[in-house]
Amino acid sequence: MAKKNSPVIWQVSFQNLEKAAYNYLKRYSSSSENLKRVLLKRVFRAQKVQPFDWDVTNNWIEEIVEKLKTIGIIDDKEFADRKAVIFNNQGNSTLMIRKKLENKGVEKKLIDESIKNLEKQIVDPDFTAAIRFLERRKMGPYRHPNNRSEYRDKDLRSMARAGFAYSVAKQLLEVESIKDLHFIKSQIDIHNNN
Repeated sequence: MAKKNSPVIWQVSFQNLEKAAYNYLKRYSSSSENLKRVLLKRVFRAQKVQPFDWDVTNNWIEEIVEKLKTIGIIDDKEFADRKAVIFNNQGNSTLMIRKKLENKGVEKKLIDESIKNLEKQIVDPDFTAAIRFLERRKMGPYRHPNNRSEYRDKDLRSMARAGFAYSVAKQLLEVESIKDLHFIKSQIDIHNNN
């Protein structure tokens, strides 16, 4: 008899992998490649207590992912488009959006399409993301006026690491006040809605 606090041993089977995929997709959106990674991690952990055939297991995972694609539960294009907008709203440059989507297992062609769609929705996605980046990091006009000049170079480096162009970073860091920054953002929002 198993102890109460002992972990339940997860058996590797087609049904259990399919159930794990559905449970994961209930909580998170995912690309097909990312779901494969999640399922493989699950199988890898179970390998410690249960021997199994990797080829059969990989075929099961491929079959499950293809089934989910056919049903329409997984759509890499929709996932990439949605994530690109979310990442942009979080203050990520298009360069960082590309890297994050690559990490999620999205194909390069779909990433390019997502960035183009983002550029159709938002006039200058890097500029709007840079404003959000400044807000979140409390940089530029969000710093105390007495400290801004001390942190200017540090802020420029931080924005460069985040993938923003020097011209965008310099322009936004030189904005005098938060009010001016909000005015710039409102002008961009008006232009985006037209």
